[in-house]
Amino acid sequence: MYYREWVLKPNHRRGCMLPLKLIAKFEKAPDAGYASVYMFDADSAAAIKDAKSSAGMAQYPVYSDTLTMDLDQGEAQLALVEKAIKGLAYSVYNSGGKGFHVVIPLTALVSGTSVPYSQRKWVESLNVDADLSLYQAGHIISLPGRKHPKTGRRKSLLRVVAGNPLTLELCHPPSRVFSLSDSDQSEFERGLWRLLELVKQEPGVGNRHVALWSTAKHFADAGLEFDTALNLLSEVNDTWQDPKTNEELRAAVSQAFKR
Repeated sequence: MYYREWVLKPNHRRGCMLPLKLIAKFEKAPDAGYASVYMFDADSAAAIKDAKSSAGMAQYPVYSDTLTMDLDQGEAQLALVEKAIKGLAYSVYNSGGKGFHVVIPLTALVSGTSVPYSQRKWVESLNVDADLSLYQAGHIISLPGRKHPKTGRRKSLLRVVAGNPLTLELCHPPSRVFSLSDSDQSEFERGLWRLLELVKQEPGVGNRHVALWSTAKHFADAGLEFDTALNLLSEVNDTWQDPKTNEELRAAVSQAFKR
């Protein structure tokens, strides 16, 4: 049995892990809410539930039998994607706003900590400017039937296109190219790369805490001072259109530094 984290509102995540069969029933609810992009096994789900937090989900192996693409640039971007994936089977959902979600079935269930990175690299190869922040273990996405907070429209299925399932080849993130001394500096480099990614691609609503926490965790593991990490992430947070409050930012960094 597999589980996904479910939450009604993206800013109220508490590690609520539910089985897939139960989540599937939410489509007919007044508001289906959101669920984690990836699935988790029973042991991981229990650990996340006990922690009562979505932070740290990247440490667990994830499972996926589909690849989801989040498109927020309207019909033109959707047309570009459909041209790029011609021949594959897929479903198109209207997000309830101006965006679309494209769901592609996989030939087989894939699992492991490298699944999000592998899916990201495949999407990147299409060169369609999809939201790459989706491909992290802790990210969430609206469920079919979610009521859009601004338009009031529900996420709905537009069409199903016949074709072949996608064969996804798993690949691991590249080895770090440099380190200032040893493994601690590897973590420092990872943190710097995450900072650059967060500046380039603002996380979606509900995923900002995990993004800040996971980046701060690299710095904590590298031995960086708390105040230095907080200042770095504050600079990034200030570039976002919908930034975290100073209290929320400090809470995420404190959690990473176990303060």
